[in-house]
Amino acid sequence: MRKALGIGAMAVLLFGGVFGLIPALVASLNRSWALPRWDAFPVQALGFVFMTVGVFLYLYCAFLFMRRGRGTTSPVQPPKQLVTAGIFGYSRNPIYVGYVAFLLGEFLFFGQLLLLGYAVLVALIIQALVVQWEEPDLRRRFGAEYDAYMKRVPRWIGLPR
Repeated sequence: MRKALGIGAMAVLLFGGVFGLIPALVASLNRSWALPRWDAFPVQALGFVFMTVGVFLYLYCAFLFMRRGRGTTSPVQPPKQLVTAGIFGYSRNPIYVGYVAFLLGEFLFFGQLLLLGYAVLVALIIQALVVQWEEPDLRRRFGAEYDAYMKRVPRWIGLPR
């Protein structure tokens, strides 16, 4: 129980920082430096849609990880089985696609130019982590099954091959 609470607290701090605190600080810098900003309703509505899609992708993938993979989205309790069903048939990393969609949504919703730079930076960090750490780890854990999955499904977004 204590371990689960610790993992939960760590997740809240990480997500709150990456998706809340840091974007708020970046937006504050945008205002301080008097960089361009907009507040056009259609763009804000699109931003809200992006943020909603990002949250939905995360929750849907977390459900699939629990249901099909018998694990969680946490690196401490990863899925025991490779999850290839649902959205994972179109993207090997839909959770990360959701993260970036959410950050792009914040950029569109709040209209702060620096938030676009932050979203791009996070996307580049995710790309590096996936290629350098996560994919080799999944290869070790799932072997030929993951290799076949990599050949069939694109890393980010697309149609299965």
